[in-house]
Amino acid sequence: MKKGISLVALIITIIVLIILTAAVVMTGVNTPQNAQLAVFKNNVATVQEAVTLKILNNLTESAVNGKNAETYKWVGVAEGYTYDATTGPTFTVGINGISAIKLSDAIKENINISDTEFDKYHVDSNGVIYYYDIATQKGFEYEGITYYNATMTNQTPGGTTLGDLVDASMYGTRVWGYTAGVTGHEVSEWQVLYKQTVDGEEYVYLIASNVLTQSQIPNITGATISSYDGYGTISWDSAPVLQTMDSNSLFMANWSDYSINENCRCISTLLNTNNWSAFTTPTNNNITSYVEAAIGSPTAEIFAASWNAKGNALQLNLVTDIDGYFYDYNETVADSCYELPIINNELYFPEYPIVSSYTDYWLSSPVASTATTGYYIGYVDNHGTINGSVDRYNYSATFNGVRPVVCLKADIPASIDDEEILLDQTINSTPPIVTTLGNIVDASAYGASVHGYTAGLTGNEVSDWKVFYKQTVGEEEYVYLITDTLLTQAQIPSIVGALTATYQEYGTLYWDSVPEVQTINNNSNSIFMANWSNYSTNENGICISALLNINNWSAFATPINNNIMGYVEAAIGSPTAEMFAASWTESGEISLSMTDTKDGIASTNGYYYNYNGIVNLYQNNLIHMKKNLYFPKYEAYNDGIYRYYWLSSPTAYATARTCCVKISSGINVTYNKHTISNTGIRPVVCLKASIPASISYKGIITLVP
Repeated sequence: MKKGISLVALIITIIVLIILTAAVVMTGVNTPQNAQLAVFKNNVATVQEAVTLKILNNLTESAVNGKNAETYKWVGVAEGYTYDATTGPTFTVGINGISAIKLSDAIKENINISDTEFDKYHVDSNGVIYYYDIATQKGFEYEGITYYNATMTNQTPGGTTLGDLVDASMYGTRVWGYTAGVTGHEVSEWQVLYKQTVDGEEYVYLIASNVLTQSQIPNITGATISSYDGYGTISWDSAPVLQTMDSNSLFMANWSDYSINENCRCISTLLNTNNWSAFTTPTNNNITSYVEAAIGSPTAEIFAASWNAKGNALQLNLVTDIDGYFYDYNETVADSCYELPIINNELYFPEYPIVSSYTDYWLSSPVASTATTGYYIGYVDNHGTINGSVDRYNYSATFNGVRPVVCLKADIPASIDDEEILLDQTINSTPPIVTTLGNIVDASAYGASVHGYTAGLTGNEVSDWKVFYKQTVGEEEYVYLITDTLLTQAQIPSIVGALTATYQEYGTLYWDSVPEVQTINNNSNSIFMANWSNYSTNENGICISALLNINNWSAFATPINNNIMGYVEAAIGSPTAEMFAASWTESGEISLSMTDTKDGIASTNGYYYNYNGIVNLYQNNLIHMKKNLYFPKYEAYNDGIYRYYWLSSPTAYATARTCCVKISSGINVTYNKHTISNTGIRPVVCLKASIPASISYKGIITLVP
């Protein structure tokens, strides 16, 4: 029996149609144009996917055929680029400040886009594609907005600006997408310091997350640049000539006359924006027009304004005196204050390489003093784990660093990404370009997190790794990964002659008696810098042979992703002291090396540590800006309880001792007896540098074979 539509159903259908029609009319949607924008964005994604896949295939071929990966990857990607080219393509097309080159026709073979449209696609040196009509010198236009790829526009329709995002609750928020500074030593870690309006223009201020290293500080006329405890310092042997200061109001530099005394003339070098221009030239050209100026370190005025606006219960104010400011804190007026709480104020008291040392950086303001003589400059001191201070010191002090402050126009495009701020969303709008791990990694990348490598004992695999080192052995370049932290007992394989246990929260490996010496592959020795002459002569060397026997650690050289297998060379149980020292020295400011000689006498047992020219069996309170690479979970372990992990090298101390790392209230390299069950391990895996990889704007490396 056939049934017709009911009256109720008909009425409901009519109502739905009316609602949909009204919605279209009320929102003013222009359906054809919306469809055009959707098609454009889909085409962009399709072309980007094809380009990324082609580069990935080229990198794989280059590894197989022994070609130069950096040049070979452009074959069939960049127009006119051939297999026999010896240099990379020339990116000459300017697209909204970005240099690019037209795409090769080979890319469009499997893409359903007309030839006319495809000719408008270009690729930059990072492998990111852009849409640009050379004839009209325009991108894709929609409702008055020009799109160059899916999200990159010359306007931000309905978008968010840095000024919209930032209020006082955001002070201290990590900012991504701003990298600037001395060439080769740029600063990429910044935080929001303050926001204010000056002469009708709104600005947001970024501050370097850490005190600069010596190599990151530009040369300043009249100032001396040196180092103290691993970070860079600025001091003045004598007061220089007053320097030009043209942005005082921007940075709240409100002192009446910077020429009146010596400290003010020294401060003028911090306030002279010409001295700090490197920090106003970001590597990302898209945001250059939003940068106003930079100074060497925050003024006391902007420091106090930020501190107070952030909501600290006790406010910090400045009281004007003849030579400079007094600090007014909790109604106490003095030339120093040691009661500023560090908790929740890490913005003002940044993390330091070791907790037991001070973190000092200048404030670009004169400070008065109760002393009868001398002129002083304000500075910030992180002198403990509970309280920090604002203080004053003579300009000749050689232990105060700087934290540059950059002033940005508040209308710079920005977005929130995982509770952090991202400038210029275009850097997150397309997939990271695939290159090789070797091309990505240099010493600045030591400590970077690596995704895509999971290996270890079945059911207890390790997936958290960091870049540890890079070197060339023979004609092959290698990159070394180290486990992010110490293994648990369940993650440690069974080793003939060795025992495992659990100490605190990690697993340990030890020997209750000296085992038989194990096979150490000679090639693996050179790969892992295991340079000791004979591992069979004494107890510590024999135990170390178990750490260096790559057969014991083969599970860590067998990733669950079979596509990676061809790039894995070998793994050992823990880093050698030689490689630990080499990595440390390349990525830090203070050198560490291994030597078998002290006071002219050579040891037959093993190594001494040479730390910045001091030779000893152990070195305490080591300093490194990347301490979490070498001393994992250091902050969590700062509880007075020692944690150790082995270094696969013998120590000169005694035949029954082995090199190790100790993590405690200080960070140390030392030795331990092989029979003690409190020392863990951190396997190191050696990868061929030709393995395809990409890096995100947050510095996370992903292996993508």
